[in-house]
Amino acid sequence: MVIYIKFGCNAIRRIPEMNEWTYSDFYLERGGNLHPFDYAKPTSLAEARTLLAQTAADGVVLAGGSDVLRRIEEEVIRPQVLIDIKGLPELRGISFSVHGGLSLGATTTISALAAHNDVRRHYSLLVKASHQLGSLRIRNRATVGGNICVALPQTDLPPALLCYDATCHLLGPEGERTVPLSECYKGTRQTALEPGELLVRVTLPAPAAYSYGAYHTVRQGGQTTVVGAAVLARRASGPSTEWRIALAAAAPYPLRAYEAETHLASAEPGAAMVEKAAELAMRAAQPADDIRASARYRRSMVGVLVRRGIEEVIEQLSGRGR
Repeated sequence: MVIYIKFGCNAIRRIPEMNEWTYSDFYLERGGNLHPFDYAKPTSLAEARTLLAQTAADGVVLAGGSDVLRRIEEEVIRPQVLIDIKGLPELRGISFSVHGGLSLGATTTISALAAHNDVRRHYSLLVKASHQLGSLRIRNRATVGGNICVALPQTDLPPALLCYDATCHLLGPEGERTVPLSECYKGTRQTALEPGELLVRVTLPAPAAYSYGAYHTVRQGGQTTVVGAAVLARRASGPSTEWRIALAAAAPYPLRAYEAETHLASAEPGAAMVEKAAELAMRAAQPADDIRASARYRRSMVGVLVRRGIEEVIEQLSGRGR
């Protein structure tokens, strides 16, 4: 079968030997003078893997499209092939078990993540971060995998995933491998994915007996995160508390504040503990100047947001919040 697809007003290309496909209403009526490119919509993960191997040098993966389609329209990128993985059944869905933890398909939408009962009950920090991500329309399209693979510092979901020690499951020409999310970022728009690899799912360990998380941001126009901080505390059965702190828009990519976490786990509880942790988080930050804020402002706000998050978590944990 041959599919004819119109991109913009003057670019028509065809893809042979593809199965039945339904037009997406997301971008086919965008108009403009887009450069011509092929559109492929595989119907199985095996087919997607083959396409990725064949087009590793000039193919681009489309999941939600909230980022990649804008970049194509602005000609920041000029792919020869756009590979739409949104409909692949192997990449959909959320599963949870008390002992096995949480598994998120790469094309799970942010809205579906935030609405899932097990996520809301056991991984509430993901819900809080999800609600900060753009508008409802964006959350209905944006995906878990896309939020990771875009590798932008201001993304809201990765800091929360970092706090839960998330692991990325990648599929490529050499098979499947796993990479901790904390090791997945190499720079702005740079990840550990090799050419031809695809993020298929993200897994989180089993939840702690008691946990609480907070996510605070400074935003521009209610949409873009200027700087953000995720704070999570977990308790198993004893009195000791395990802490996680991750930052958004405070470095070239989302990152953990490891020294601040270690300090919180070992210091005597009190105001001095909180202040020192905020100071260590500021040191961990690697902010940059841009049109939204100065590096100095971002570093200062890391301290404010981390302090605010720790105080909220301490207050809630005293009542065994989740």
